[in-house]
Amino acid sequence: MHQISIFSFRMDGKKTKEAFLQQAVESYCCKIGFGNPEDSSWEVRKTEKGKPFFVNQPGRYLSVTDSGRTRMIALGDCLVGIDLQLPETRGGKNRTREEQCQVLASRWFHPEESCWITRAADFQPEDGRCAQKSLQRINSGTGMFSGVTGRFFQVWTGKEAYVKYTGSGIDGNFSRFSVLDPALPAVLSWFAVRAEDREGREKDALLCVCTGEKTEIHMQRTWKR
Repeated sequence: MHQISIFSFRMDGKKTKEAFLQQAVESYCCKIGFGNPEDSSWEVRKTEKGKPFFVNQPGRYLSVTDSGRTRMIALGDCLVGIDLQLPETRGGKNRTREEQCQVLASRWFHPEESCWITRAADFQPEDGRCAQKSLQRINSGTGMFSGVTGRFFQVWTGKEAYVKYTGSGIDGNFSRFSVLDPALPAVLSWFAVRAEDREGREKDALLCVCTGEKTEIHMQRTWKR
């Protein structure tokens, strides 16, 4: 089975993003027992749409996500996309947080995702597809993220992790696929984690990991409370 290691860092302004990546590569090489992190073969570049990749490390992949002061870097032996979000969406223009999430979902998400976010109890795919498996998967291990706001962040992280996995980025197709679709050609896994917001306050956050098949996922936090 493929393995993904995810390293969590606190961005305190003392290290560059490149330094965090170097630290993650060093820890990863130590974990897998081979590879020289000082070797130029671990050089990272980006595609035109922003997907990072190793220049000369065939069979090794990475993905990066930031939220608040927290940076997470995933390294492994299979394609991967990750997205971390602190659920900090606020209301505005006389809207509650829930109403704001509904507005954003209707604008940026697939219609069935928007429907599920707004009315989970009544959700039925319009084309009759069975979404029960997807709904169980999207709720697994993320019980604290419930209600309209919680479901919004589950879909948001799922979609961003998926487009990072494919390398397509957020483009015109972002609203054309649904993470509730059982036929989605990827495996999405959600985790409740801890992250620091921009003020340095530690909070519950949601992490989604996207891979091509079921994968062992290991998380390592590099900072203490």
